[in-house]
Amino acid sequence: MMVITVDCSVPQGPVLGPLEFISYTEDVADVFRRNLVCYHLFADDKQLYRSGKISDIGRIRLYLSQCILDVRDWCSSRRL
Repeated sequence: MMVITVDCSVPQGPVLGPLEFISYTEDVADVFRRNLVCYHLFADDKQLYRSGKISDIGRIRLYLSQCILDVRDWCSSRRL
């Protein structure tokens, strides 16, 4: 049997309740706002989007791509 140590993630179980989880992850909304994208936050899921004209698709893709990179960095800084 192979054992793999996981040294990063959001604490689970009785250690972290719903309010603590929210306080641990709530500032991700700042990342979305900085990147001028719309978002929906769920218990353990996040959705981001941006609407616009079809002629603006290139610019919208840039906004979303940069936001994804910023979310990656945000997650990394929290060891998620």
